[in-house]
Amino acid sequence: MKKVLIADDDERIRTAMSIRLRDEGYEVVLSGDGDEAIEVARREKPNLVILDVVMPKANGLAVAEALRGEEDLERVPIIFMTGKDSPGYFDAAMELNGIAFLGKPFDSNTLLPLVSTALSFS
Repeated sequence: MKKVLIADDDERIRTAMSIRLRDEGYEVVLSGDGDEAIEVARREKPNLVILDVVMPKANGLAVAEALRGEEDLERVPIIFMTGKDSPGYFDAAMELNGIAFLGKPFDSNTLLPLVSTALSFS
């Protein structure tokens, strides 16, 4: 079973995404802030990370940079998401080898194909 880490400071988003991904057969682990996301990723070794850019303690870009520095996590696909409209976030996410960048809000019809595609490479 493929494992997905959802890192977002909005509990409603984490819960909704978690339910939908579990319904599709994925194992899901959760994090509510950037520091916790790094800890959970190190411990759980997810096959995919879905990462909010704007989070407390460490933003999503800092989390991605930390993961890219870990030998066993450097190739894990990352889908970035944010509710902020900033081209700078997109550029930075792509520099960190993000595979997709979602603007919030989005629905599962957008997310699920991205997750499936990302996990087909992991």
